[in-house]
Amino acid sequence: MPRSSCSASPRAPTPALTLLHTLLKHTEPVAALQWAPNSDMLLSVAHDREGYVWIREGDSWTSQLVLLRTNRAAQAAAWAHGEHKFAVGTGTSELCVCSFDPEGRWWTAVKPVANPHGSTVTAVAFHPTDYLVATGCTDGHMRLFTSVRKRVDTKPNAPIPEP
Repeated sequence: MPRSSCSASPRAPTPALTLLHTLLKHTEPVAALQWAPNSDMLLSVAHDREGYVWIREGDSWTSQLVLLRTNRAAQAAAWAHGEHKFAVGTGTSELCVCSFDPEGRWWTAVKPVANPHGSTVTAVAFHPTDYLVATGCTDGHMRLFTSVRKRVDTKPNAPIPEP
């Protein structure tokens, strides 16, 4: 039986990635990055217990410090849909909800949300109303919390969903 020959069709060249910027602030591994799609801000949190909000200004980026007030690594982060606050999960089993402080020109966390987590918070996500935030942990549980910040959240048009 004659052997058939296979000819591979030539592949189209893959476009190379082009490095545009390197954003330097963290001193340990970056654990989470989140874009705020409407305001084009980039949130980074890392194992160095720090966070930064990066803002594009022309061809360069500036950073605003995030005061997380935690003594363990930041593990997860998510912007609220309104982009006026974000949540960070930590290795201390805490959930930090942060908002911008115009006087200090930084982002600050209020006292971390009550700590019923039994382990590291590895995932966070906001409800579409921004009034609830869900967490996922290494203990295999998901939890829901209210995330209302008096000075940044307005009264909702719709009722806050019951957890």
